[in-house]
Amino acid sequence: MSWMVKWPGDFPVFVESAAGAHFTCVDGIDHVDLCLGDTGAMMGHSPAATVDAVTRQLSRGITTMLPTEDAIAVSTGLAERFGLPYWQFTLTATDANRHAIRYARLLTGRPRSWCTTGATTARSTRPSRRWARRLDRRPAEQHRRPGADLGDDPCRRVQRPRALERALAHGDVAAILVEPALTNIGIVLPDD
Repeated sequence: MSWMVKWPGDFPVFVESAAGAHFTCVDGIDHVDLCLGDTGAMMGHSPAATVDAVTRQLSRGITTMLPTEDAIAVSTGLAERFGLPYWQFTLTATDANRHAIRYARLLTGRPRSWCTTGATTARSTRPSRRWARRLDRRPAEQHRRPGADLGDDPCRRVQRPRALERALAHGDVAAILVEPALTNIGIVLPDD
């Protein structure tokens, strides 16, 4: 992971196994996991109910890429709990962000979105005309994702409310995706 280049010391700790709030490194040392990234932060590592459910499903198949009865049960439960009748299932947070961005653009008719979470992190997802002209002149192997060269970083505006208000005044932003609290370094709550 890219954040590991800033790891203190010569190398990151390599994990052999994890359970609850602990992990064991490849040197056999038990560590209290103060990061508990992503799902580990919600329920600990390898919760028994999840392990049991996944183990049962493994023998039935896991890569069909088609709906199963479970999709009906889960979507019905989500609809009842949250009062929203339609659900889009995704396999990754990145896919979930991409779907949210597409839906926001479709519903608002606005072309831009900003995201500061997951692999969809971008300064802006709409390339400038100047960027598009440069992209056309570059060899294919040099193409980078749209928005990578934009000088102004809208994501920084999220940290500055007045700047964010000015940026949104143009009316062309369909969505801003922001993690409300960082979780890959422990729980880091945002400033008020």
